[in-house]
Amino acid sequence: MNNTFESLTDILRQSLAGTRYDVSRLEKLTANSHFENFGFDSLDMVEFFLRVQDEYSFTIKREDFSRLVSMGAVQNYIEQSLAHS
Repeated sequence: MNNTFESLTDILRQSLAGTRYDVSRLEKLTANSHFENFGFDSLDMVEFFLRVQDEYSFTIKREDFSRLVSMGAVQNYIEQSLAHS
C-alpha cells in the first residue's frame, strides 16, 4: 500500500472518530472500496474531504466531488492534483 492511501485512511479514521461509525471496519477498506458500501453519510464525506484539502493544501473542485466515490478515486485525484501543481 502506498503512502497516499495510508494517509487517506488515517484522515478518514480521524474524520469518523467520535461518530456513530465503527472505525474498526476501516481495516477492510481497499482502493476499490466505495464509500457508500461502508455506510458513510454525506456529512462523513464532507468532513473527510475538508480534512483531505487541509492535509494536501489544495481545493477539490466542486464538479469533481461526484467522481470521488472510492479511496482509489480520491488517491488518484490527489496524486494528479499534486503532479500538476
